[in-house]
Amino acid sequence: MVTICNQLATFRFLYIIVMKLSYTYWQNDGFYIGHLNEYPEYDTQGKSLAELETMLKSLYEDISSGELEGIKRVGVLEYEMA
Repeated sequence: MVTICNQLATFRFLYIIVMKLSYTYWQNDGFYIGHLNEYPEYDTQGKSLAELETMLKSLYEDISSGELEGIKRVGVLEYEMA
């Protein structure tokens, strides 16, 4: 039983969070160009759609890290009129 308890004590859980980010893209001069819809002022590009998606993921990581200054964000305002 001691061996089983030691093994259980070292067992770690791995949580994977899946996010869905919408983006807009187009082709220009053989490149796929696009931006995250929440951050339309930050375009990126790739030679293929798969490469563009990789670049968009990297862009999101940079934006959400908090290390970049001046990031414009989208908010939702609730307002009740009397």
